[in-house]
Amino acid sequence: MKKKLFSVALAGVLSSSMLMASEEVETTGEESANFRHKEENVYLVAKGLMTNGDTITEEEGTKKVKGSNGRGFGVDLGYRTGHGFNFELDYAYTKLDVTETQGEEKTNATGDYHSVSFDVLYAYHINEPFAVFAKAGVEYEMEKIDKLDVDKTSTGFLYGAGVEYEVKENMALIFEYEDSTIDGPKGYTLAAGLVIGLDLF
Repeated sequence: MKKKLFSVALAGVLSSSMLMASEEVETTGEESANFRHKEENVYLVAKGLMTNGDTITEEEGTKKVKGSNGRGFGVDLGYRTGHGFNFELDYAYTKLDVTETQGEEKTNATGDYHSVSFDVLYAYHINEPFAVFAKAGVEYEMEKIDKLDVDKTSTGFLYGAGVEYEVKENMALIFEYEDSTIDGPKGYTLAAGLVIGLDLF
């Protein structure tokens, strides 16, 4: 419940921030002209993922499932509109160890998580190489823990924020935090990766 309230509050903050940023871009239309090069509209992001793990309580508090730090990878396909707003289609895979506790009995298992999300992202350039961004969207997650007989799908609201540093034209490093309203032992995600602009048009 606390996580959902926090998510709703953060979603409001992100939405307000994006709206204010959009208005700022409209009133300072010359900002994009200050950059020495053109960014490609279509881009690809390849990143490594780390999750912090979380604990969920089931069956009226009689059973707990705790996740450890997980590892995985992600691939994002994005499109820049030219006004700071981007659209992204993301895929991520994460694998982590989980422990189920029920009374005195403990069961160790491994969880596999596949997720697909559609996000709206707003990026603001502090200067030419550095940009900060916020993102929000809808996530579809597939969770499978064979040893615990868990095989289910969930849909939730995704939100995140991060920074981007351009190392050369159409190539940048990215660091981001991401979470969602989906309850599970995976927890939030930290990611680091490479953004590559694609010259398709």
